[in-house]
Amino acid sequence: TQYLPFTLKNPNESKSRSISLIELSGEIFLCFAHKIANQPFPTQQHENTFNSLNNFLKSNNRKVHFFFIDYDRENKPDEDGMKQSDYLAAASTYFKNNAVFGKTTDAIYVVLTKSDLMLDDSGNPISKDKRIEYAKKHLGGHNYLSFVNTLKDSCKQYSINGGKLTVEPFSLGKVYFRDI
Repeated sequence: TQYLPFTLKNPNESKSRSISLIELSGEIFLCFAHKIANQPFPTQQHENTFNSLNNFLKSNNRKVHFFFIDYDRENKPDEDGMKQSDYLAAASTYFKNNAVFGKTTDAIYVVLTKSDLMLDDSGNPISKDKRIEYAKKHLGGHNYLSFVNTLKDSCKQYSINGGKLTVEPFSLGKVYFRDI
């Protein structure tokens, strides 16, 4: 868990606002899978991280949630035989069963990383203006529906994002290290 506190202030405001950015590694989704399956956590550190996460989620502080899904992983199984979609499905079950999103959630975003790697049906790169459409198509067709639908339902139920889930394709652009 990474914690970054900072303040923001508009030029016309006299007081600044305290903001905390809490970054959770992807391994936290392993904890959701263990919790849903009623299995013990792999280590004490996993349990401590999971408990910290729950404290953040249950606090009365306003929240904006970003979920980063790696397009390039192509939903391949990891060394435990679990796919990215399996972990996200476990998380969605946990979110639904524990009413994680509610009145303290201001926004939910799903960010599809490495969106520059998306290809159309003919194998051509997707233009920037069509990336949102293809990002939604990708999330709908690679076993992410359980996760996405849970987030959509929460957005509607609690009027988050005006009742709609926001999907954002994201890319750093061409990465030099891929060519080495």
